[in-house]
Amino acid sequence: MRSFLNIFNRKKNTSSPKVIVLGIDGAPPHLILDEWLDDLPNIKSLLSHSIYGKMESSVPPSTIVAWTSFLTGKDPSFFDVYSYTYKDDHNQQRLSNSRSVKEKRIWDYLDHLKKRSILVNVPLTYPITSLDGIMIGGFLSPDLNDSSVFPPAVRKMIEKRYGKEYLFDVGSGLAGYKNLPPAEMLSKAKAMTDQQLTLLKKFVQDEKWDFAMAVMLGSDRIQHTMWKYHDPKHRRYPGPNEYQNSLKEYYQYLDAEIASIKEMLDDNTYLIIASDHGFTRMDGRINLNDWLIREGYLVLKEAPSEQQKLDFKNVDWSKTRAYAVGAYFGRIYFNRKQRDPLNGIIEEADVPVLQKEIYEKIRNIADDQGQPLRVLPFFPQDIYKGPYRDNGPDLYLYFDDLKWGVNNDVGNEGLHNLATTKGSDDAGHAPYGMFILHHRSLESRRDDDIKLIDVLPTMFKIMEVPIPPGLSGRILI
Repeated sequence: MRSFLNIFNRKKNTSSPKVIVLGIDGAPPHLILDEWLDDLPNIKSLLSHSIYGKMESSVPPSTIVAWTSFLTGKDPSFFDVYSYTYKDDHNQQRLSNSRSVKEKRIWDYLDHLKKRSILVNVPLTYPITSLDGIMIGGFLSPDLNDSSVFPPAVRKMIEKRYGKEYLFDVGSGLAGYKNLPPAEMLSKAKAMTDQQLTLLKKFVQDEKWDFAMAVMLGSDRIQHTMWKYHDPKHRRYPGPNEYQNSLKEYYQYLDAEIASIKEMLDDNTYLIIASDHGFTRMDGRINLNDWLIREGYLVLKEAPSEQQKLDFKNVDWSKTRAYAVGAYFGRIYFNRKQRDPLNGIIEEADVPVLQKEIYEKIRNIADDQGQPLRVLPFFPQDIYKGPYRDNGPDLYLYFDDLKWGVNNDVGNEGLHNLATTKGSDDAGHAPYGMFILHHRSLESRRDDDIKLIDVLPTMFKIMEVPIPPGLSGRILI
């Protein structure tokens, strides 16, 4: 049966190799490629003709930042997105969206070359843009509308098939998933993934395409909220329980779906299975803004009487030198004159001094049991090369290899916490995701030095597309 979208199809040169990417958000390499590999027979069989291994994530290893780095081949200082939110010129907190991205992603290049892309729930694509192909927005899409799906015929098809049951995420809002009961979390994560893969398979079979990509978010959501049930080393591990195999069972379900998709692909298609970051248990959170208040770097006009989000309008900018945003890692911004001429007080020459001063003070911070935490700093001048470097954080801090996260709410008692105003997490993001590039022509090779920025030039090489200047990643084949 011919596709309902024949009017959008375009005759193309079928001799050019194609690429399909199955993004499994947060898939941990130590589980998928090692500990659980024998329980994932289809993934295991792919490895005999694959380049695969750990893949170093972006700094920070945040979902929208990492996938955008994956798709641009560049670090965040080139595309100017560092977090889900940012402070605007009026001291308002704004949500990042697709318009925040100041760099071309793969489909922008391919569209210019008259190659067709199919994109299903790729993060940071809302509001969507028109292209030669299909785009269904990522998890920040609020609902089905003309800004979340292109072309309109696809939106109408999704509405007819799923109605209001279509899931961009398992909960409402940016962090609504965190308070779902385990059974509901599993049910919604599976339903969301079923929808994504059903649509992807339909498009792969029915449409003309050169590049296809879907990102499954369910893995991220169940790992954030259900890690304690599977990990005996977790502080809140309840012992043997009904959910202890739930994470593995989700990946076994994905493993079967991967086999189904692979059967649809011809010999001209390369298959990539990748995650943007990994996962690790979360032992607790450092109340970072409260620490900055205690040390005199962040000054509020009125002290909060209870835990609450940091309100930029309550910040005394005339006395504040630094504040933090983010979640699983410390993102510290300095109140710099260059970035904020109206409120800034920090001169550019003082930035390196303040970086070192804060790190030296916090490097020996202890956990809630008095044990020192390993604090790893990242300085943007050392890791970023792009034109928007000064728009991002002035200091990143990873606590105990990200087993300790960060709480940027204020008004907490003490310096340690388990939850934020948005809820709690069982696990947080780890600095390494996973990568598999499969094609029958490839010999098996494990490479644990892969980086996110290596993927785009590799895909261009496979697709016989000219590699644009400015990409510094290595080609993996």
